[in-house]
Amino acid sequence: MNKLKIVVFVITILFLCTNAYADNPSATEILEKVAATYKSMKTYKVEGTISIVYGPKQFEGVAEISFSILMKKPDQYLITWTQTNVPSSMGRSWAMWSDSTQPYFYTRDNNTFVNKASDKIALNRAKIYNGPFTIMPQLFLPVFKEYEFPFAWLKNPKVEKIEKIGEEYCYVIRGVSDISRSETIWVSKKSYLVRKYYRFRDYKDTIKLYSKYYEENKLGWSEKRFEEKIENIKRFNNYDHYTEVYKEISSPELSKEDFHFPLPKGAVLRDDPETRDVLKAPVKTGVR
Repeated sequence: MNKLKIVVFVITILFLCTNAYADNPSATEILEKVAATYKSMKTYKVEGTISIVYGPKQFEGVAEISFSILMKKPDQYLITWTQTNVPSSMGRSWAMWSDSTQPYFYTRDNNTFVNKASDKIALNRAKIYNGPFTIMPQLFLPVFKEYEFPFAWLKNPKVEKIEKIGEEYCYVIRGVSDISRSETIWVSKKSYLVRKYYRFRDYKDTIKLYSKYYEENKLGWSEKRFEEKIENIKRFNNYDHYTEVYKEISSPELSKEDFHFPLPKGAVLRDDPETRDVLKAPVKTGVR
């Protein structure tokens, strides 16, 4: 009888341990499931918001941005974002798109658009304008892939807690990177889709980021312009608290026509002196 009790006790302990492990996966295991989830998707659509608190402290400001992302593997995308806490007359609105023939970047403040030499050059240019490019589109589109493992840039990730974002319970994973003091990712326990992202970056991190892009020739800046940019960052001791929230996520059927940005009336195509791009395909305009 005692032996039977011992056997039952051991089995119970093993069962509880197994369930506890299943309910408490490591950050690496969760991120692997996230990568597998996005890999299985052919298209991706999301609406969301960005909030940025930036400084130096004596001139601290806030930027509120709404964004939309539409993507189809391997290389089609339409990404738009607009700063919403300033008058529309200021023209704080941008777009980046490609139907797989030619990447473009649009700026509303001067109503111009330029063709970019490559998708990655377009992406790095867009990052400067506070677009939604930290997690997406690198995680989804092969043409933007920077690392063999999608979250290789996140060092020492740990699961901190479970937190509700909207109607979904999410794993809260925190780590650091070479270009940030702190980064946090909220991953849905149900779908393994990223629901929220946060980072804190100080001026030293920003210098590292710009230096990386400059050395890899992703910005096309002259040495003089690069040095001026770095001096300005040092002088103002810049920092930022950056948060992305993904609200409506889906995987709809998409065609090539869905990736044509409806250019506003009077928009002008100009040469891009920073990258010396060559127009490779005609631009399709007009409202879809």
